[in-house]
Amino acid sequence: MIENEELYFNPGETNIPMELNEGDMEYESDEEQEFGTGDSWRFSNKIKKDYKVILDPDDPRTVKKAPPGAKQILGVVITKPKWQKGQRPTESADNGAYTRRIATVQVRADYVTTETLEPTNAAISPGDSIITGATTFDCVDKATAENTTRTLSSADANSGDKVVVAYGFYGKLED
Repeated sequence: MIENEELYFNPGETNIPMELNEGDMEYESDEEQEFGTGDSWRFSNKIKKDYKVILDPDDPRTVKKAPPGAKQILGVVITKPKWQKGQRPTESADNGAYTRRIATVQVRADYVTTETLEPTNAAISPGDSIITGATTFDCVDKATAENTTRTLSSADANSGDKVVVAYGFYGKLED
């Protein structure tokens, strides 16, 4: 789970700060701009406010721009993306080699909260569905069939970790 304080959220809300997977990034200093010169960043898959996004299955609490024909939309970016405090890169980098920008995503779900996994949980990846745990009261585990829950974070098998879960997910656009 992400430890960054800028990514904290209040359980029960659906406006969740998320990292943005925007692909490779090109940096240029002193670039000519409308009101003078300044630093500039270009992304191979830039995300802006009002873009629809999908979960990045490889990274917890991370979203990617929804491609045309996407079958599940996690939500919509509702704030202007920004660099995390003190993490603005000063050189070009490949995807994953720089600290990602963050933005608030309005998740298409009834509410989002944190759940504790069973001590003997199955491995969890972003986008997995969960069910009530079979052996431990007030714990959850990975579901064997898709339902209306989606995990926004990941956990190793047999970890008993906490995961971020969207309940009442309604972003699925296919049967």
